This record gives sequence, structure tokens and C-alpha cells, in this order.
Amino acid sequence: MCGHKIPLVADLPSQLEHTKLPKTAALGILGIPGVTAYISLIHACKVSGGETVVISSAAGQIGHIIGQIAKILGCRVVGYTGNSDKASWLKTEL
Repeated sequence: MCGHKIPLVADLPSQLEHTKLPKTAALGILGIPGVTAYISLIHACKVSGGETVVISSAAGQIGHIIGQIAKILGCRVVGYTGNSDKASWLKTEL
């Protein structure tokens, strides 16, 4: 389980290649939330397919990205959140 702080240094590009993506994409999946989710799940926790990933604040900015990456990897994803509206959104949209 990954419930403690792990210092990590990762080599990331200093800027994204020019694309036709809107600049707002850098605020979401391609920005700090997406990079945080990816580095945490892949490099710090070293998750692989077939494992169960439990996510606190699963409907949050980073939590829902972790859930999507874990699903892509073939993991079983269990998330919890603060209310039934958020839980419904997770079940129907993600």
C-alpha cells in the first residue's frame, strides 16, 4: 500500500511540444494534476495490471485521473468520496 511519503525526482520535459490542444489542457490531464497522478501511480507506487488500487477523494482533481490510469493498466479500482452525487458521477461518467 502506498500510504507514506516517497521523495521522487523525475525527468520531465520543460515544455510540451506545440500541438493543437487548447492551453487549458495544461491545467488538467497534461498539467500538474495529470503529472502528479502519473508519477504517483507508476513511479512511486509501481502499480501494475491485476492489482487493486484504492483511491481517497476519487472524484477529486488528481483522484479521478489516478482511477483512469489504473483502469487503463488493468487494475481493479476502488474509490471513495464525500457524497452520493460524486459517487454517482464516478460510476456513470468514468
